[in-house]
Amino acid sequence: MVLGGVAFSLLNIVTQWLTMKLAFPPASAAFWQYAFALLFSLPFLRKSGLAAMRTDYPWRHVVRVVFAALGVEAWVSGLASVPIWQAIALVMTSPFFIILGARLFLGERVGPARWAATGVGFAGAMIILQPWSDSFTWAALLPVLSALLWGSSSLVTKSLTGIERPETITVWLLVLLTPINGGLALVAGFAVPTGAALALFFLAGLLTVVAQYLLNPSLCQRRRRLCPAVR
Repeated sequence: MVLGGVAFSLLNIVTQWLTMKLAFPPASAAFWQYAFALLFSLPFLRKSGLAAMRTDYPWRHVVRVVFAALGVEAWVSGLASVPIWQAIALVMTSPFFIILGARLFLGERVGPARWAATGVGFAGAMIILQPWSDSFTWAALLPVLSALLWGSSSLVTKSLTGIERPETITVWLLVLLTPINGGLALVAGFAVPTGAALALFFLAGLLTVVAQYLLNPSLCQRRRRLCPAVR
């Protein structure tokens, strides 16, 4: 899990370099990151086969991936607009939305200690955000929006874990995420990377796959204590 966190941190640095330093359009950046990740995931897809997509809950999978794709778009746009330390701190509001959603929609019991800890964390995020200050910009809300969307996707994933195979959940995400991001990129104005940007997207796709590969086994080991995460 720690190594997965390191890989995600490197991925965030590469993404911000692409969007802030090289001024690559965020919507297209999200598409190319996951397009290369899909390329690196082809061996897994070949092993699992498209038959793994057979399900009685197709729309639930579609909604889950749409939430994840929109969360990626909001996150990449946020990295292009605010300092990375601020974006990371604000996206950590995700546990607040997950715990609230788990109580309201999944009927899970949440004790006072967890409510208190989550509330303190959310209050800390608001101190970092400082919506009352003159320096506040609406772009700073993008990481919070991504936290809300990723939290929603995690809740749908949680509802599927008891009725679907892990392979089915993973394959639906891999197959749908890239075309959905592609559609969003076309709406925003599609851009094709060249030179250094192309090399960085290659690296971003590799880091995305490596991070998920490192994170998923740790989640399986601690599944009783952690909600599934989608990034």
